Amino acid sequence: MKKLFLITLILTSCSDSDKITSYRIDGENAKVLWKGSATDHSHTGSFEVDGYAKADLEGNLTEGEFSIPISSIDNYDLTGDVKIQLLEHLKSPDFFNALKYPKASFKLIRSVPNTENSQGLNQLISGEFTLLGTTKMITFPARVIVDKKKIEVKAQFTLNRTEYGMVSYTDPDEMLYVLPEVEIDLNIKGTKDA
Repeated sequence: MKKLFLITLILTSCSDSDKITSYRIDGENAKVLWKGSATDHSHTGSFEVDGYAKADLEGNLTEGEFSIPISSIDNYDLTGDVKIQLLEHLKSPDFFNALKYPKASFKLIRSVPNTENSQGLNQLISGEFTLLGTTKMITFPARVIVDKKKIEVKAQFTLNRTEYGMVSYTDPDEMLYVLPEVEIDLNIKGTKDA
């Protein structure tokens, strides 16, 4: 009887693990697009993303951790010296403080079906987002597409930069006032681990 129980347990464990697929996320296929705005202008750009995600056969995310290297920040609306100046300023202590905090990160806590499921946003993702050494739980609806070879996660939401200690240029009476809300557009693609 004990042998039969052990065999059943082993077979169950194997079949459960077979239902989970692991995917590799890398900067070539994964971007976090951003848009930061002042009262009279805005800038757009991206970060690269590295990490992994796991999902079951039903397309539900079961695990995931992502690292965002601050050095990968790019800008899309400027060119030449002005672009270089902006990127250096964004890496400075006024904003991302890249020397002290070289990366941001996201750890998946849970992903559940989105009951509203508007615009194909089929999952509600929650996780711990860390920026400038501060970690906060965030939740956002996402479109998650999973098959045995690849995974794709798309989402749009806003983050309040001041909640993570990024408080430069937050006085509306100053010459440069940068709005607290930053628009985020996730475009994450991953491929099955070999």
